[in-house]
Amino acid sequence: MTVQPLGFQEFGPPQARLSETLRTDIAALPDAGAVARRRAQYLPEMPGGGVEGLAIAFEPREYDRVDKTDYEGAPREQVLAGLEAGGVVPAKAYANAEGLEVGDRLRLEGPAGVRDAEVVGIADTFDAGGQAVLMSLETMAAVYGVRNDTQLLVQAASPDRREALAERVDALIERDYPGLEALSNAELKESTTDAINQQFALFNAIVAIAVLVGVLGIVNTLTMSVLERTREIGVLRALGASRWRVRRTMGDESLLISLAGTLAGLLAGLVIGVVWVLGMRETTFPGMTMHLPVGMLLLLALAGVVVGVVAALLPARRAARLDPLTALRYE
Repeated sequence: MTVQPLGFQEFGPPQARLSETLRTDIAALPDAGAVARRRAQYLPEMPGGGVEGLAIAFEPREYDRVDKTDYEGAPREQVLAGLEAGGVVPAKAYANAEGLEVGDRLRLEGPAGVRDAEVVGIADTFDAGGQAVLMSLETMAAVYGVRNDTQLLVQAASPDRREALAERVDALIERDYPGLEALSNAELKESTTDAINQQFALFNAIVAIAVLVGVLGIVNTLTMSVLERTREIGVLRALGASRWRVRRTMGDESLLISLAGTLAGLLAGLVIGVVWVLGMRETTFPGMTMHLPVGMLLLLALAGVVVGVVAALLPARRAARLDPLTALRYE
């Protein structure tokens, strides 16, 4: 469970602060097992580069009881000891972007002081989109002067006491801290999933509109083609062309239109996707990689062709039903 200010936004100024007595109140609850402090400081410029990011601080041993972030470059115990000794742990994406390795030194500069800190590990975390550097509470206080918590991570004494703990924390917050909110891991995941699903729903709506416009465009193009070539269709029918032959002609034309549109759409989509990934990698999500979904692209190409052929059914039916004599007299 995470306790934080209402509407709390971890990345970007300003960072809200929690009351110093809140941790004590929650830790005193009967069902509470561990309560870990977490502090965050927005950095307009990260220590090793010119990008913005987040400094995240905690008491290493305390935090390790409630958070199981994977560390690379050194054993977990060594990383925790290094953090206690004043070292820092950059997020993996940030470390990769700046070429940081264990043993390197980062110069931390803040309103409270300056410190050269050793990189004691690499954290596989996505905090602040990977633009983060982890440190101890003492280091953050000495460099940035931050001594108030921004979040509390709460763990129940046992799995079967989670619901009871959640009810007690909610009651405590409602009674004494109305400006705060408590979120379980499930609620945090649900909130994140909902935000992602909303984005995909928007994209899917745009795709649906594009498909509808494409279908109407093919129908309109082929219908106009039938009207403009009425006499030509009459000549073909008079020369012995069957209705099936006329339908096939319309189908072939629709196939060419849908193939051209599908290939152009896939090419434009790939270009937009590559530009979007490169842009996100340079700003919000350094280290982001792109995977080309070949199977999905083939499926979309097939779907585009099928939709184009289906859109030709009505114009093809109209062309095949034209009376040859009427068509020959058409001006």
